[in-house]
Amino acid sequence: GCIKSAHPKVVFLTYDEVWVSGEGSDDNAGDSEDAPLKTLVAAGRKLNAGGTVHLGAGTYKEGLTMMGDGSKVLGAGPDKVFLSMSGGAGFSVLGHSALIEGVSISGASYGIKLGSVEGVAVTNVTVRNCVMRNCSKGFYMAQDNENPNPYTNFVSHCVISNCTSHGIHAAGIHSGSNRRGNLLVDTTLVTGNKKAYYNGIRKELVEGLDKLCEKLSKEVSK
Repeated sequence: GCIKSAHPKVVFLTYDEVWVSGEGSDDNAGDSEDAPLKTLVAAGRKLNAGGTVHLGAGTYKEGLTMMGDGSKVLGAGPDKVFLSMSGGAGFSVLGHSALIEGVSISGASYGIKLGSVEGVAVTNVTVRNCVMRNCSKGFYMAQDNENPNPYTNFVSHCVISNCTSHGIHAAGIHSGSNRRGNLLVDTTLVTGNKKAYYNGIRKELVEGLDKLCEKLSKEVSK
């Protein structure tokens, strides 16, 4: 694809797949493993909605907004790919059926932030083999005011640690809608997190979620 700039003679090429590496350069095309970009900012400019970012080894200081259904971030592994943030969101997901895997995120206001599209919270998002550490909110699901049906997202083989979750939510995990937002967690370590405050009306829900997280942590550490 292409995007026309304000200058009539300048056209920016965009792609369904973009490669990024700590050893890359934003002067590269970013359309192959042999010509990777260096920053996620540049990747966001060149990525088509619903596209895939192949994220190679390196430390990145910026996040990425994932637009469109079916978008993907495929990292080289949480021991190789590090998003070292100073606030903001590591990955903001603004499309359904997204996939994020193989990255570590620290220092973000939101490690992974699932937003909404036209008032409907994104659903069927999978986060796999990731680490969210020292973030204000490790994993966030937006409030859903339009969709009357339950929506479900998935976290698998991840670590959420030393994060704070605000409100009536499990430590490290924040769901904006306790009425319809479901989060299926599999083989994930949730440890060392804390809550900012309770809502007394739903305190029993928080305690139930905390017990679940404690159980998951014990199972993973066996």
